[in-house]
Amino acid sequence: MAPEGRPDTYPPAPPNMPAKFFVAQEAVTAVIVSKPGATLKEADIIAVVKEKLAGYKAPKRVEFREELARTATGKIQKFKLRETFWSTSERQVN
Repeated sequence: MAPEGRPDTYPPAPPNMPAKFFVAQEAVTAVIVSKPGATLKEADIIAVVKEKLAGYKAPKRVEFREELARTATGKIQKFKLRETFWSTSERQVN
């Protein structure tokens, strides 16, 4: 799920974040690396995604990072992204 309508972002990696108020105990979270000089707001990213996808698929939270952990071949290491969100939870995701 990349906000393709935004030219000032790199493709985000959406890990699920633990949330106690959801039945499934997870909330969609977008982790985004913005291009240099771009000014992005959480509400703008969520609005763009809601235009392209169903509302329940849109992120409930957006987190901005300087960079994402990648493998030697350039793939995003999703397990490292999930660690930051799931480190305090009893249950873990794969």
